[in-house]
Amino acid sequence: MYEHRATDPAPMPRPPPGMVASLRQPGEVRVGDYIRLDGTYLQVQDMRALGIAGHRVLIFSDHQPWVMRKATTTYRMPDYR
Repeated sequence: MYEHRATDPAPMPRPPPGMVASLRQPGEVRVGDYIRLDGTYLQVQDMRALGIAGHRVLIFSDHQPWVMRKATTTYRMPDYR
């Protein structure tokens, strides 16, 4: 049965200005990229290999580490080289 919502869901926050979205494998992520987790965009401060091929542990300044196991949308400044 249909239920009317009293309020609309919160809109998805916008990515950091100037960033371009791209689907990247764990091995393609760089320090400085942004990833959307828990409704906010977090900048990758450091990363570690997990020991399993293709997995990375991404480290953020204000969030617990996160294991990237598959391709994920990341945000990065365009590279004009």
